[in-house]
Amino acid sequence: DTRFSADKSPYKTEVQLRFPHAQATEETCGPFYYLRLSPKECFLASGIRHAENPAIEKVRRAIVTKPQAWAKVRAARLTLEGESLQKVPKGFPPDHAYAEDLRLKDFCAATRFPASRVPKADFVAWCAKEALAMAVLPKFLSDALGFTWG
Repeated sequence: DTRFSADKSPYKTEVQLRFPHAQATEETCGPFYYLRLSPKECFLASGIRHAENPAIEKVRRAIVTKPQAWAKVRAARLTLEGESLQKVPKGFPPDHAYAEDLRLKDFCAATRFPASRVPKADFVAWCAKEALAMAVLPKFLSDALGFTWG
């Protein structure tokens, strides 16, 4: 509301949509898709972010016990973003093939695009195609957390 402000510029200039996994609750972290549209930054993301330790522990265990499944995530060439630890956490092999991934605290990937992409007629279809290309990550996370997928 800018009625009483000297600055009449909009308070919010972006749209943010979060699509959580149907089985995720306030207490249980689950994978999500996230779409942010803004004049300055647009992206479609997927994964888990700022999860509680038990969820991150499950994901790390899945990476160690199912390295072939995690290899499919890495083969998708998704750039994982977010925070990570300085060392591999205790209880995990520091020399594991995916030791760097075991340090992650967030398992999130994003596809960034210019705001000029949004008004195109095929934008929704393009988003669906990009979400499908990212699906290997939330599928792995769903399996690791004991959620159904598909």
